[in-house]
Amino acid sequence: MRFPSPTAVPPTRWLADPALRLELDLDAHRLSGVGLGDPIGALAGLGPPEAWSWWRAEVLRYPEHGLEIGTEAGRVAYLLLVWVDPFRPGWRPFCGRIRRRGRDVPLGRC
Repeated sequence: MRFPSPTAVPPTRWLADPALRLELDLDAHRLSGVGLGDPIGALAGLGPPEAWSWWRAEVLRYPEHGLEIGTEAGRVAYLLLVWVDPFRPGWRPFCGRIRRRGRDVPLGRC
């Protein structure tokens, strides 16, 4: 699934896609089909992030999903998944599916 470029629709105006399922593919290095270096607009289905600014560190934060996405020049630079972190109060654990070599990887509890 592809979405508009980040310049067309800023992250604060993204609309969440209720059909989007979070799945981390460790073999392909992709989150729900989006990989490092891909345009951040490809993640628009996550909806608006809790925190975002074009002029700062370019970080999309989704505490309700246990997910942080770093960007650089409008592209995905890193993915941070959180299960337990005492330095991130209020963050829920990442509850998406994790796959490796075609099998589910049971990390964390949701």
